[in-house]
Amino acid sequence: MSNYYDPRNSLLPDVLERRAGLPIMLAIVCMAIGRRLNLQIEGLAFPSHFLALYRDAAGVWVLDPFYGVVIEPDGVEAYLTQRLERPVHLSAQAWRPASAQAIAMRILHNLRNAYLMRQDLEMAGKVLDYLVAADPADALHWRERGLLHFRTERWEECQHDLRLYLTHCGHLDAIRVRPVAAAHGGQLEQLSAENQQIVTIYREAGERLARCN
Repeated sequence: MSNYYDPRNSLLPDVLERRAGLPIMLAIVCMAIGRRLNLQIEGLAFPSHFLALYRDAAGVWVLDPFYGVVIEPDGVEAYLTQRLERPVHLSAQAWRPASAQAIAMRILHNLRNAYLMRQDLEMAGKVLDYLVAADPADALHWRERGLLHFRTERWEECQHDLRLYLTHCGHLDAIRVRPVAAAHGGQLEQLSAENQQIVTIYREAGERLARCN
């Protein structure tokens, strides 16, 4: 594939039209075809490479539609080690079929990364909207979208998301006190360096919002 990180490789209509896509997308096509043929094909969310598991009366095989390879289950670790060029050891849990939600989240993460690599902040923001909606309990989604809003100068939205991130982390009090008092009273000092930066960005967004109003 000439451009592995092209966002179209994670968009099913484009994958079907172009007959090219990321491993997870091609595995989804295999799963859909299998369902129509009444075949049991499930997704395997292995680290860094998505595969498919095919079962029938004769046995079990692992499919890699991206490379067009069929693998015996006991050879998967060696296969992934060769493909990824690093040792791969799979736990028993790694062999559990991926749920529809897990597959959707992995696709969304792939899309977010693809758009960020292209500096397409508008589309990255739209993908983050889906990530937040799909898993609002994940504090990192709120933080990432808040920081993206800061980069695009959406100060109110930035404060909203970073406030929720700090709430999830139990650090909301850090933005409720005056900056000087927080710096000398230990509020910020109790936070990690990363979260101290988040509080600083939150306050800067507030200052810029005040200037706009």
